[in-house]
Amino acid sequence: MRAWCVGACVALSGAAGGAFAQSAGFSVKGGGPSGLPGAGVYEEGGVNPAMQVGGEGGMGLPDPGDEIDAMSADQEEEDFLLCTSTADTATGVPSLLRIPSINLFDQAQLHQQAGDTFISTEAWNATSGIIGPPVSLGLFNNVLGRNQAAPYVNASGLQPIISPNVPYTGQELDDIDALTMLMPNPFKPEVIELFFSVSQQSPSLTSLGGTSGGDVFYDPDINSRGDERIYATVLQLGLQPGDELDALVVFDRAAVGGPGDRVYNPGVDRVFFSLRENSPSLDILNATPGDVLLRVPGGIIIFARHNRFGLNSRDELDGLAFDRLIGNSAEITIDRLVPPCTQDWNFDGVINSSDFLAYLNDYAMGKARADLAPPGGNGILNSSDFLAFLNIYLQGCE
Repeated sequence: MRAWCVGACVALSGAAGGAFAQSAGFSVKGGGPSGLPGAGVYEEGGVNPAMQVGGEGGMGLPDPGDEIDAMSADQEEEDFLLCTSTADTATGVPSLLRIPSINLFDQAQLHQQAGDTFISTEAWNATSGIIGPPVSLGLFNNVLGRNQAAPYVNASGLQPIISPNVPYTGQELDDIDALTMLMPNPFKPEVIELFFSVSQQSPSLTSLGGTSGGDVFYDPDINSRGDERIYATVLQLGLQPGDELDALVVFDRAAVGGPGDRVYNPGVDRVFFSLRENSPSLDILNATPGDVLLRVPGGIIIFARHNRFGLNSRDELDGLAFDRLIGNSAEITIDRLVPPCTQDWNFDGVINSSDFLAYLNDYAMGKARADLAPPGGNGILNSSDFLAFLNIYLQGCE
């Protein structure tokens, strides 16, 4: 696999201010070390602090107690990889065959998972579901797409600023609560539109016209207050009043081509989502908080089981976005989106003897991450893996 080091997890292209192209957006749970409010929508800030581009003051969420639980642009791509964030209790599942080597399981061992985003190793089609190999990798896992730390090429600028291979022993860390692309309103390209949900405890829920954390709202301009409206109620989505959305992706479609009318039509529009732990519909559907669900005309189906993208049955999704499939290949897509180069073993952005020593340490400790031969590993750690790393180390990063 070739390391391109050019972006990650819904970070396609964007601009700060003025008319917007596509760029990565997220919200965080309030009370984290960055001090960012839970009602804010932020654009990726890279090595700088995340920049607020909407949310508090817009989207009808003026109260400090308001919390965005899920949000989505109008999704366009039919083939995609899942981009996810998880609750701070998520552990993921290990894999001996990871490409590249860091996943949710690794980050959970270091207590860093809540501030990270992950990309599935499998590809999906919005209508038919999971796509088999060779389009997918057949690993049923995930790879680290974005870390909060500046030394990692894809960094959000959240706290704590710590590399992804370093254990975090503090008590608080920023927790990504929702993911999306920030995209122009097709009818007013100078502004950003969003579909979103808020927590059941948000003081502004009722003023938005909602009754439940399972309601979905639409805002044609996230920096303007008062134009928000209900897109789909909890009952229109086939859910119970006590359900609460935790992640959201919306396909709003017109009956005949073009952008949709931003009014929910169950026969045409598709709403993908996950539900917060203890939502009553989880038991009814025999689903988990890590499953991706889909509203279809006949009810709700489980579109993607948690174990198909590296979660265990107790893990909870916090955010969901769909990354465009590049080159009809999950492997090519990950290559384009995920740094660092394999040679940068300690993720400090520099390839030097420290990387060689870091690999030797992982090799001596028998870490699955050091299993490199053949490409992708074989579950056996021996001298062939050491020689494989030595070979790529001497080649340098492309």
